[in-house]
Amino acid sequence: MYPIKDENKQHSSCAIHSDLLSAIELAYEPSGLTCKNLVKEEESQEYGASVFEMNNMRVKFRVGKITPTETGQFVTWWKRIGGGVILPHDFGDFHRSCRLN
Repeated sequence: MYPIKDENKQHSSCAIHSDLLSAIELAYEPSGLTCKNLVKEEESQEYGASVFEMNNMRVKFRVGKITPTETGQFVTWWKRIGGGVILPHDFGDFHRSCRLN
């Protein structure tokens, strides 16, 4: 089992998103990649919003969601500073890897 924390750094009883768990067990670990310090993000839980470290890289993880009105999947990829408006990520952000499932 993977230790999970929420954004307030408290241990969470919430389960890891099934797509992330599958990615860890079926792709990352068999490839020699180690995931640690997993934190579920409060916002965007419907997208499996999480951040973690994988072999010394900071990773932001999201799951695509099937939309009822459009063909294909949709995923949010933004940040919020404090309680302010949402902003797109930029190249200066700390994430070295972005994973979409």
